[in-house]
Amino acid sequence: LVFSATLALEAADGPTDLQAFAEPLRSTRRRLEVVDLTASSALPERLSLAACLAPTPAAKLATLCCVLDGAGKTIVFVNAIPSVRRLCAALEALGLEATPLHSALSQRARLRSLDAFATARTVLVATDLAARGL
Repeated sequence: LVFSATLALEAADGPTDLQAFAEPLRSTRRRLEVVDLTASSALPERLSLAACLAPTPAAKLATLCCVLDGAGKTIVFVNAIPSVRRLCAALEALGLEATPLHSALSQRARLRSLDAFATARTVLVATDLAARGL
């Protein structure tokens, strides 16, 4: 059984559907079934995705603040724990409530962060690795 909720096969040099992707797993002793839960649309209706290029860290922060202004519940993904700490501090210095989520936090602190995000108007700043558990 191959089960995928998020696997998108769009690579030009590889298989383009789950059946072809899973084919090497087939054997005479195993029946192959593929369950694909990937929606036809990559994003749900109420979810928006933004990617902005900025030449300097200051420009990145200014662009992010513009995007966050009135955006509602927002998750910002960064690539490292120090980036989470710096961005949370910068956003709070600018008057925005920011909550960190990364692997160095205790389980209790992670749950507090998720609860704050769920119940308050706060920006969740998470490492991309921590986001895998969301």
